[in-house]
Amino acid sequence: MVCLAFKVHPATARCADAVMLGGLHDAYNATLRGTHDVRQRAAMALLVFVGGQNGKSLSRQLARDHILAPQDQLETILSQAQVLAHDVLNNNLVTIDTYLHGRNVNWLASLYLSSGCQNSSSTTSQSVRAASYENAKQQAQYETKSNLLQDKTSQIAMVGISILLFALTVGIYRFTQSFAMRRRMVERLPRFPIALSLDLTFTDRDGNMQQASGKIVDISQGGVKLSWPDPPPAKTLVTVKLLATQRLGQVSWSNNHFAGVMFETRLTRPELKSLMETHPPT
Repeated sequence: MVCLAFKVHPATARCADAVMLGGLHDAYNATLRGTHDVRQRAAMALLVFVGGQNGKSLSRQLARDHILAPQDQLETILSQAQVLAHDVLNNNLVTIDTYLHGRNVNWLASLYLSSGCQNSSSTTSQSVRAASYENAKQQAQYETKSNLLQDKTSQIAMVGISILLFALTVGIYRFTQSFAMRRRMVERLPRFPIALSLDLTFTDRDGNMQQASGKIVDISQGGVKLSWPDPPPAKTLVTVKLLATQRLGQVSWSNNHFAGVMFETRLTRPELKSLMETHPPT
């Protein structure tokens, strides 16, 4: 259960990191409650945020603004936000625990509002609106002189913005799909012990197909830890037979006796539950 265990000193808050906290809340809330397109974009932004943070570092950042929040509580929220983002991007909406995530969103909102930094945000918004008004007046004067030039300039600007947004979206997607990012996300997922042997097929450094056997030590929706003597190095692509189907994966780490394998396509919760029930730990 998430508890409201924090202390705030708004009088001395500088608000720089509180604004970042507000951004986390907004992305989390939009991922949970937005329309379909909004949820998709917010989920991608949320993945980027949680991939670059952990409970310890976030707690330290907030402490600079005198916002004291437990790092283990923040880590739990980041992990649950990550699961929500993946569910939204994979359209697994039926499995979403709305109450759990709603509670996390409310906690983040309470933490941010209690910081007193929303007043600074409000002042900033007023300044932005005033600047926008002055810009609008200047633009109107300019349009009376040259409507045609303005139209062409606007079209060029819109094309430029579209290209920039597309490049940004591609960049975010590539970042979330990078090896280091995917490994970090899988490591955050809850793991469960089971007893199951696996047959694996992989390509060695010389390009030769190899076969091996390993035993699962623990499992999550994103991958497995295997007892695997002399496994191949990290980033090696492997194929495993699981639930009567061939599943593609990638070695995330390895040593002389064990290896972690990330699945390219995550297990669904029913699939994970079925494996845990049919192969309990010995």
